[in-house]
Amino acid sequence: MLVRIHLSFIIYLTFTMTSIHISRLLSLLPLALITITLAGCSNGALNSDEYMERDEAMMEQDGAMMQADNEAVMKQDEVLMQADDATMMKGDDTMMESTSQTSGGYIAYADTTFARLRGDEPVILFFHASWCPTCRTADQDISDQIANLSGTVLKVDYDNAAELKKEYAITSQHTFVFFNADGSVAKKNLGGGFAEAQAFFDNTL
Repeated sequence: MLVRIHLSFIIYLTFTMTSIHISRLLSLLPLALITITLAGCSNGALNSDEYMERDEAMMEQDGAMMQADNEAVMKQDEVLMQADDATMMKGDDTMMESTSQTSGGYIAYADTTFARLRGDEPVILFFHASWCPTCRTADQDISDQIANLSGTVLKVDYDNAAELKKEYAITSQHTFVFFNADGSVAKKNLGGGFAEAQAFFDNTL
C-alpha cells in the first residue's frame, strides 16, 4: 500500500513538473518569435545594403564605360577632322599647282585664264578652226615644241568666239593676236606657228 502511494506521488510530481516546463516554454515562445523576426529583418537590412552597394558598383561601371565610349568617339571625330583638313589642304595645293601651270604653255582658251594672264605677262591668242588645214599644221607645230615655249598661247575656237572676234576685229581663222605684259595688243598676224610665237616671247619676256 505504501509503495502504491509513493508511486502515485512520483507520477504526480512528474506530471506537475512537466506541466510547469511546458508552461514556461509556451511563455518563452513569443520572445523566440520576436527574436527570429528581428534576426530576419536584420538579415533583410543587410541584404538591402548589399543590393544598394551592388547597384552603386554597377552604376559606376556603366559610367566608366560611357565615359570611355565618349572619349573614343571624340578621338575618332578628331582623327576624321584632321583627315578632312589634310584633304582640303591637299586640294588647295593641287588647285594652286594647276593655276600656276596655266601661266605657261599651250592651253585651251578660258575667260578666267585670259583675264588673269593679260596685264601680268605676255600672252598670245591663236584663233584656230578644226576645219582649217593651216590651223591644224600650226597647232601640231606648237604642240610638238611646247616644251620650248617660254610663254602662254591660248587656243581659241574660232567658230565659237564671236565676242572675241568682234573685240579684236578678227576676220579670218589662223590669226595670232599678241598681247604685251601690260595687256595692250602688240600686233596681229595672219598665219604663223611656233617660231613666231617664241620670237615674240623672246622679245618681251
